[in-house]
Amino acid sequence: MFVSSWSTLTSHFNFFQDTTLQFSDDELHDANRMGIPLNDEKGGYLATIDVFVELHFLNVIREQVYRPYYHTKHSIEEQLMHVDHCIDTLRQTLVCHGDDAILSYSWKPNYQWPWPSFTIDHECRNWDTLLNWAAERRILNVKGPILTHPTLGNLCTRRLSIRLSLK
Repeated sequence: MFVSSWSTLTSHFNFFQDTTLQFSDDELHDANRMGIPLNDEKGGYLATIDVFVELHFLNVIREQVYRPYYHTKHSIEEQLMHVDHCIDTLRQTLVCHGDDAILSYSWKPNYQWPWPSFTIDHECRNWDTLLNWAAERRILNVKGPILTHPTLGNLCTRRLSIRLSLK
């Protein structure tokens, strides 16, 4: 199940808490994006980078494959809708960023068709450098006045206080 690979990969961050990043107005403008403004001394906007979302999607699919091992509060229908969304987004990412590394074939004894050689050299980004870059932009606490919905107010604090009052 490659659980150890996933836990190593994601040990650096909790998906929403640690991948919630702060970007400047210029950075969002250069990326042709709009965002939710942050109410702190740095200013800027709430955003993340797509690789974190893509890893989340791949993990959702992995957990669906091994569903008996993972508890979820969502119905099967909700899970499958999420998985469909994840698969389609990853399909788009693969088509947009198609890896042109060459995969060759060889013959296997007693097997009629060519067998792929899965030992491919990929040109990768430095994952540690990417995580360090993201860590410099990390928003340490998204609860409180840093995120304020324009009409509903500070949802994070409201949700927390509602949960506390139910106990």
